[in-house]
Amino acid sequence: MLEPKEWKPRVEAIPSLSFARRNQVRLPMGGEAQRLIMADNLHTLRWAVEKGGKVVEERWLDVSSITDPRFLRHPLGPKDDPGVLSIGECGLFYPWRQEIWMTPDQGILLWEGSEEFRRWNSPVLRLAPGSHRIVVQAHQPDVRLDGLLVERVLEGEVSFRIVAEVAPLSLPERARNVFYDREPVRLRLEVVNETPRSQSGRWRYRVRSLGGLESHEGERPWSLAPKGDGSFLVAPPLKEWGVFEVQAEVRTANGREGRTFYFLHMPPLTRPRILLRPEGVAQAKERIRKFEPLFRRYFAWLKEETGRPHFLPAGLTVGAFGPKLSEAERKLAQGGVWRRYD
Repeated sequence: MLEPKEWKPRVEAIPSLSFARRNQVRLPMGGEAQRLIMADNLHTLRWAVEKGGKVVEERWLDVSSITDPRFLRHPLGPKDDPGVLSIGECGLFYPWRQEIWMTPDQGILLWEGSEEFRRWNSPVLRLAPGSHRIVVQAHQPDVRLDGLLVERVLEGEVSFRIVAEVAPLSLPERARNVFYDREPVRLRLEVVNETPRSQSGRWRYRVRSLGGLESHEGERPWSLAPKGDGSFLVAPPLKEWGVFEVQAEVRTANGREGRTFYFLHMPPLTRPRILLRPEGVAQAKERIRKFEPLFRRYFAWLKEETGRPHFLPAGLTVGAFGPKLSEAERKLAQGGVWRRYD
């Protein structure tokens, strides 16, 4: 610190200390066991127990509600840029949207104007019972307001989420959206009562393929004690493959809260690609490293299936393909046989 007049140091400067950056910590638990806590910089904590150098217990904790600023709808401060519009009352104003264009939970691109876009981006005002005057301020001269959509929501009263139940459950939640063809699709709808009073309402859900060829829906009542939680399992008997959308909501007398979830129901992997050229090895390893949980499940599936007859060929050599090539293909590099590996 410097004196403004004499520009002399007021205190002795303390050099900054250098610390090695780390993203995990190990805590002794007695004996050979130790607890491993790791942050992946994706708003997720890995909570594992190691014994004898092996992981004997593992869980993944989603902490995005605390660490992700996109979930925190704070009012604008005196130095904040209000953007195009701001909405509020009694001096507390919020930006008219959060500028979220990709869902924080699954990384799905949002379409402006859709209900899901409004759910992630709209400001939420917590108002006491009675009459209120909501003010909409324009901060640019060319802004015109065509209309204002107002609806009652349950934010702060009920928290609601959709979780896919896949094996193993130790996978991070963001990696639990892929089901193999013979793997049962199981979705758990979880709701938490965040108020000190009892609440009751109804669940509603709909599971549909993006192609519109298959759809399953249902609803049921629920009742929760103060600060209580509940869940129920949805296991749609899917017959199609592809990307599916889950639209679910909870309703009470005070409003509704909805969620959207996407998952992939994979077709049978009858011809897995198990060979590649040498120059593709580095790229394949990088892809495996980037999507490690997904490939871990894929390799486990391959290991299980290798015991099934005819899943893998008994012998696979270049000579097996050469005689089947046309005259034109035999003139290609390596006799064209590499083109037939799949």
